[in-house]
Order: sequence, then structure tokens, then C-alpha cells
Amino acid sequence: MRFRWLAAIAGVALIAVTTVPAFWLKTGEPLIESLVQTGPAARSFHQLEAHGIPSAIDFPIYVMTHGGADAVRQAKAVAAATPGVYHVFAPDTPAFRKGADALLTVIPKAEGSLKEGKAIVTALRHRLSALPGGAAEVGGSTAADMSFTNAVYGNFPLLLAVVSLVTLIILVLSLRSIVLAVKAVVLNVASLGSAFGFMVWFWQLGHGSSLIYGIPATNAIRAWIPSIVFASLFGLSMDYEVFVLSRIREEYDQTGSTHQAIVSGLARTGRLVTCAALILMVTFLSLSIDPNQIVKIEASTLAVGIIIDAVIIRTLLVPALVSLMGRWNWWLPGSVGRMVSRNGPSTSGEG
Repeated sequence: MRFRWLAAIAGVALIAVTTVPAFWLKTGEPLIESLVQTGPAARSFHQLEAHGIPSAIDFPIYVMTHGGADAVRQAKAVAAATPGVYHVFAPDTPAFRKGADALLTVIPKAEGSLKEGKAIVTALRHRLSALPGGAAEVGGSTAADMSFTNAVYGNFPLLLAVVSLVTLIILVLSLRSIVLAVKAVVLNVASLGSAFGFMVWFWQLGHGSSLIYGIPATNAIRAWIPSIVFASLFGLSMDYEVFVLSRIREEYDQTGSTHQAIVSGLARTGRLVTCAALILMVTFLSLSIDPNQIVKIEASTLAVGIIIDAVIIRTLLVPALVSLMGRWNWWLPGSVGRMVSRNGPSTSGEG
């Protein structure tokens, strides 16, 4: 409390620095070299590479035509001439042909997590848009990742806004304060930004993943992992936020002093929140020793996100910002106040 300005500045700086890498987040399948490099499957794969076959064979692109043999011939020729394509397979067997429909397999030269790999899918969709029987359909793991990313994260700002608004309304009713509610939502989002920043820096860019887990940079994060991390951390972080702020609110109702409310509130909840966060962190870190890369990324990100939330957000920013806001913490417009039951003692004490 004596160094509230320093605590606030340090907390904001730490959150800002750790959040920056989150803006470089790329979704998709990880690079082949970041997967397990031992075992019969890996040995067979390396044998293929030794014969000049690109690693992107693990990310084939599928093309479905609907115009019979003419469409197949044109699609094969167009796909083979597309920059970045290694080879095109068009088997004339019942497994790949049915009536006028046919399935072609395109082997790209670049893996799907690279921008070059995604560019091949985009180019094929454009080039195969005018074939006998209608435009060809382009699918595969890379195309699926691109569609998933557009569908889910294209609407992510709207999702975040709706979730934040609903949370804000609930917190206003619970804390009887506009400022405390807004502060809780903003700090919760900031905590998520730091967790995403760690995930990108540590796993996608490989700053530490090779040293600690022996896994090179993945270059991309599987598309659904950020949504799982968001849902988990948002709930856990908001639990801690409500627990701390509601106790501070109760202390203020009893004493009328913002300073005393912060000191007493954190004294009664601080150790409990920190211990709970440490337990969760250890639990998640224990999961990160699982050989599955997906589990490692999720578990380590959740562990770091939880400890950032407990140490930087709850220990530095919450008390510092509440102290700096003084009487403004308890501001509630009259129209809103009349909608909220104001049971308890008067809050007319010192700021």
C-alpha cells in the first residue's frame, strides 16, 4: 500500500510485456519436427524424407470434383501446375470414384502451419473454381484448420465482448460498484493475454520448450487449444477476482475506509487464493510431463496463467488499483443503485 504507484506500474508493465507475443498467435497443425521423433512411425517418415518426399505429405490436400473424367483431368493438370504442389494422385478405383464424383489427393511442398502451406489451399480453391460439373471442393487438415480459425476466432471479439458484458452485469449486482466490476473484467482479460503470450513465446516460437521439454518450436498452436485455455482461465481467474473483491467490499461496508478494506480483505483472502493457485499450478505442471504434445501445451499454459493471475494480478494490481481509485471504487449511479439492494451499513466513511 505504501508503494501503490510502483506496484501498479510494475504490474501493468509485466502484463504488457508478457501479452505482446499473444499478437503473433498462429493456429494450425504443429511442424512435423516438433512431434515425437522416435519410434517406428517416425523412422518410416524420415525414410520418406530421405528419398526426397516433403514432410508436408503428412498434410495432404483433398480435392473433390463433380464433372466426371473431364473434370478429373482438368483438376489434376491445374493442381499439378499450382506453385507449391509436389504431386497429385487421381486413382481410378471405386474407393476414389463414384458416379461423376472423384477424389484427388494433392501433396504440397509446405506444411499446413506455414503461410506457404495455407497459400497452396487458397490458390487451389481459386484455380479449381471453374471445372466441368462445378467448382471443386478443397479439403484436408490444412483447409479444416483455416475454416475452423475463421469460424471461431473470426467471431472471438464478439464472444469476448458478450462474455465480458454478462460478467460485468453480474459483478455490478454482486459488488454494488461499477468501477470494481469494470476493473475485475479488464484485469481478467489482461490475465488471459499474459497466458496466451506465454503459450506463443514458449511453444510456438520455441523459447524454452526445447530446453525444458525437448520439443522444438511448433510454429503454430492447434486451433482449438486457445479456446480451451480461454474458457478454463476466464472461469478460474474470475473466481479469484470475485473472492478477493467481495471480501474487500464487505470490509468497506463495515469500516467505511478503502485503505482498511484493502488491508483486511487481502489479509483474510490473500493466502487462501495464493495457496489455491499454487495447488492448481503444481497439478497442471504434473500433467505437462505427459508425452502428448497437446497435453503439454494446455497444462503448461494453464499453470503459468494461474500463477500470473495470483501473483501479478491479485498481489500487485488489484490492491494497488483499488487504493489509487479511492472513493471512486464505490461509485454506483443512482438509477443503478435503485435496482440493487443496498443492505448493510452506510458507506460514507473515508476514501
